Amino acid sequence: MAEDSAGHKASERGAPVCATLLTGKCRVKPGQLILGARSVMRSIRWTSWGGNKAVGFGPFENVGGAGDPDGDIGPVKARAKFTQIETCGGRARYQRLTVKYGSGFNQTWRTGPYNSCDIISRQLHKGSECGSFELDGLIKPVRVKISKGHFSCRIARRVMKDLYHGGDTGNWSCIGPQTGYAKCKKANRGTIVARI
Repeated sequence: MAEDSAGHKASERGAPVCATLLTGKCRVKPGQLILGARSVMRSIRWTSWGGNKAVGFGPFENVGGAGDPDGDIGPVKARAKFTQIETCGGRARYQRLTVKYGSGFNQTWRTGPYNSCDIISRQLHKGSECGSFELDGLIKPVRVKISKGHFSCRIARRVMKDLYHGGDTGNWSCIGPQTGYAKCKKANRGTIVARI
């Protein structure tokens, strides 16, 4: 993935790395992170963005529910950290979010499994470009596309990686990739194609 003069990575289309929020929108340096029904981090100042990790600081707050008076937190100083860049939906996105708060940032907020490719999977449709992956010995990357069905690019890339590496593709029926083209189908699910 290319980097600009400041060392920031960019997706294949030249857009900067983004973080997919729970709304499904991908944002660069979001000023607010909604972390659940009653928890939020606001007024975030990002000290780094676009490299292997993005780090930002701001107040974190959680409002406890009925019968849970100890659930109230803050507002307290907090640190948000995005890591693990992956391309999905044609854009480079951070895949992991960790929020720490408290004195010395020694408490971890349970953000749950954060995966932007899973979050945007509901937005995917026929014709979705799913990025690419590289194989040893090939000059060009293998490009993956969903040609029919509604499922995440993460699944599409996993199936194609398994096929190109000679592994088991599970319930997917596949042809290729001897000529550089491959196609995998799953009954009542959809079709994935890949080409070099």
